[in-house]
Amino acid sequence: MSEKGIIYRAAVFGGAEGIVPDTSEKEKLVGAAVTTEGEKTTVTGGTVVCAEGNLNAFILRDGAWRIRDTSVQLSGEIGNDLEGLGAGMLIEGETDAVLENVDIAMEGASRTTVLVRGNAHLLAKDSRFTTRDGALAEDYVGTVFPAKMKSSPWMLGVNGNARGTNLMGHAQATYFQSRIRAEKWGALSTDDNTGVFLWVINSDVEVYGGAKERAEVEALAESGSFDFYHAALEHEFPAGEWQDDRRPSGYGAYSIGPTLVTIAGSAMLVPDYIAIVANGPSSLHLTSSEPAAIAAAWGYRDIADALIPRASRLYSRRFGVMFHSCDGTGTVTVDRGTKLYTGKAAFLVKGCPGILNVDRAEIATGDGTILQVMDNDDAGVDTQTLETVKDYVEKHVPGTATEERTNAPAVPRDSAFLATFANMTLKGNIYNASGWEAPREADILAGMDAYDNEVGGGASAATDLKLVLHSVDYTGTVSTAEAFHQKQVIGHLDYPMIGDVRNEVRLPENAGISVALRAGTVWKVTGRGYITSLTVDESSRLEGAKVFVNGIETAVEGGKTYTGVIRVEPLN
Repeated sequence: MSEKGIIYRAAVFGGAEGIVPDTSEKEKLVGAAVTTEGEKTTVTGGTVVCAEGNLNAFILRDGAWRIRDTSVQLSGEIGNDLEGLGAGMLIEGETDAVLENVDIAMEGASRTTVLVRGNAHLLAKDSRFTTRDGALAEDYVGTVFPAKMKSSPWMLGVNGNARGTNLMGHAQATYFQSRIRAEKWGALSTDDNTGVFLWVINSDVEVYGGAKERAEVEALAESGSFDFYHAALEHEFPAGEWQDDRRPSGYGAYSIGPTLVTIAGSAMLVPDYIAIVANGPSSLHLTSSEPAAIAAAWGYRDIADALIPRASRLYSRRFGVMFHSCDGTGTVTVDRGTKLYTGKAAFLVKGCPGILNVDRAEIATGDGTILQVMDNDDAGVDTQTLETVKDYVEKHVPGTATEERTNAPAVPRDSAFLATFANMTLKGNIYNASGWEAPREADILAGMDAYDNEVGGGASAATDLKLVLHSVDYTGTVSTAEAFHQKQVIGHLDYPMIGDVRNEVRLPENAGISVALRAGTVWKVTGRGYITSLTVDESSRLEGAKVFVNGIETAVEGGKTYTGVIRVEPLN
């Protein structure tokens, strides 16, 4: 079958009335029993094993499908995961599909296990999905052009060429008691869509290339170590500038556009990011699998009786959740006892507005950074070819702020990033290092032309931080800062340096921080920091600190708001 100039082949082409015999290569589905009643088709048992790169095991378009006890093993180097070419399963149209005890193992560049798109729905129960990277063509050059992209955009700070699963269009997918594993790049992806919902419930998610055993990872995290991965993958790759470099790399989940990704009661192990939220109203919920948190999931009625509520446990060698190119309408929520163990910043914000709500969660970080706001370090692409050949170049504006004067606003702009932490104990530092590379008057809400656009890369708008601590026992430093990468010029071979910065505390320059302490919050100050607004309600306090407002030492009174250049430092 040919569409958009792409020739699709499948062991099973499925429609509303069952298997379409004229376009299915049924001999490649061995040992299965198939029954069709009305618009419901059931496939029980059977295997599809094939090394022909452009073969899909199943392409399901319309109808109701149940596939159980089936095994798929596909390999080969022809694939396009944005079009579902060579995917284990392409589920599209008006399809409702249920997978139960299904194994899908893929090997090859851009060969994903499952792509769900259109208006389709997927419920995967007690199933296993695994991708393994393949060899790129010798003349391959990194690109974001959809028809040619076979590797992760290096500007994300990740590497690899096979995503685990993908969700597009207006589709919904629920994974329950399942295991989703990608060797590199990413395990759970969303892409070009008009509003999708992804639910991952009581499942295991892993970027497994170089990963240590889960029991060892859990023991390391409890001891305060974040050495979750070996230095290199066992998998050998052909030599080549754009080929895999054998370093562990990848994210757990990606939420892009009008998307809600919910990770509930699941365990996740990743080298780089627990999740990425990007482009517009992308949203993420890291939560428990209590019914109240997941009752809206597609297929919930089918799993409710087997549901055992539990908290999510998320492990990352580097970062937790990264925000980039957001527009302030998306929300990341972390709640219901979720545990985040991250070697570096738990939350990384690339110069864009967004909303972060953390409530009754546990956060442990290796470098002591809870929240890092910084300028966007996306290198962009060649705007003619869409190839990812541009370097990121760090350029800073000179500082002019003093203890009495700053360019940062006293009242945060509408394009501020809002972070709220509530009902928890929190230990670590919070930095806003935005505004050092940005045009000072740029406003992200005015549109992409207000600053270097997403395709071109470069500096983002100066982003203020609004920080609310509600009933929090907080120990740490909050400050504006200037952030420095390991190198001034970063190219695609240096992809792990993206987002990895060192902070130097600075006076507020072009972006500020407002801090509000509420509902009995105690802030135990550990180091000198600068903010631009401070509100402490009658029940909250700073402990072991002295405060200077515009250079004048000031006794902070409950119920008042102080603005200007505010220096907060420990007594000793």
